[in-house]
Amino acid sequence: MLVVAGIAVLSEVIGCVPATGRAFVEAKTGIGFRPPTSVCAAAVIDSEECRPQTFGSGQWQKNSNFPPYSASESATRDGYQSVVAEVRAHYLGSPFYDGDVHAFCKQGVSNDAIPPEGTSLQDYDVATMIEDTAVKDLTAQLKSALEAKAVASSSEICERFQSQLVKEVKSKVKARLLWFVARYPGGRSDISKNEKLRPCVEEQKGNAEASLVTGVAGYIVLDNRVDSAIASESPIVRALDVALAGRGDAIDAELRTSLVSTWTHSVDKVAQFKAPRRDLSTMAWPLWLQFQ
Repeated sequence: MLVVAGIAVLSEVIGCVPATGRAFVEAKTGIGFRPPTSVCAAAVIDSEECRPQTFGSGQWQKNSNFPPYSASESATRDGYQSVVAEVRAHYLGSPFYDGDVHAFCKQGVSNDAIPPEGTSLQDYDVATMIEDTAVKDLTAQLKSALEAKAVASSSEICERFQSQLVKEVKSKVKARLLWFVARYPGGRSDISKNEKLRPCVEEQKGNAEASLVTGVAGYIVLDNRVDSAIASESPIVRALDVALAGRGDAIDAELRTSLVSTWTHSVDKVAQFKAPRRDLSTMAWPLWLQFQ
């Protein structure tokens, strides 16, 4: 248990909450990113714990049970930059006490009242990650096998195969998350100078158990709709049917089996999908906090 400015902040509890950034992502999304894939390379000093770089006077405190935030539908429609601005405005400069973020003091205050400087982002589009690794690996394997057998039009077959496999990935994997680190430049001192945040500062001053949130880092889950069948043989079967266009004799059963094996292994190297997900709301999940 850590105490910051009179407030008790629950830090990591062994056995109760995830110990690493990778485990935290899996607990919140069901997506298990595989090493060596980083899940938090931006603005951190530790890519396993995902501890942000130290800026300002407040120390970063880990709390994987900190209150999450559900972004508005309008921000979600406007794109990730609007979501980031809304998340930043919800947390930074808000009093934290009684185990919750009290952002009501910002009622009527626009998101741009919180300066964007001090915000770092890293984008993880899981479909793109699979395309850049598994799809390319498999296409290269197919091309090599067809060329070895001197199959006519092997380049066209591979192009159709890759195109169809990309379609399979995009239709089954719509998962995207952002690692974000957001700090209020100047910390409490500059928050106190922001007239629009005066009600928040006064609320904090009037509560001995409260602190102002001056930094927040974690994940924004923009989309999390995954069909776990993406790692099965069915996408390969359909891609081959399209690519071969009736020329099934161009590859034998052994090559088909090898392609399926390579595919499942290559997808697994990117991420494991523990269960099909259909998360519909855009959520921010803090992992590290600064208080003053």
